[in-house]
Amino acid sequence: PLKSASGISLSSFRYDQVGPKYDRRWVVCGSDGKTRTMRVYPKMVHIKPKIENDSLILDAPGMESLHLPLDPDYAEDQIQSISHFRSCGSAIDTGDAVADWITRYINEAGVNLRIFR
Repeated sequence: PLKSASGISLSSFRYDQVGPKYDRRWVVCGSDGKTRTMRVYPKMVHIKPKIENDSLILDAPGMESLHLPLDPDYAEDQIQSISHFRSCGSAIDTGDAVADWITRYINEAGVNLRIFR
């Protein structure tokens, strides 16, 4: 579900209009809106996602579990422009508590990261 995190083993899955439901629907971005992947932050591969009930749960070594709603309500001011390599689009900022979690996990000086859906 989170780009560059560990994958999930599934016996089956549902499709929606853009592909496998919840597949890589969350992405880590810097304050510049550009995506960050395990190419830049190899620690991301140790983030273990799982889907339970109506939540995406992220676990990482030394961190408390982070729970994100699968289908969140959001305000217009949470929508921001992001870019992934040469593609641009809009995404929902998942908030300051989530940004704090990913920034603390990556733990690199001067880095301010956010997770977008």
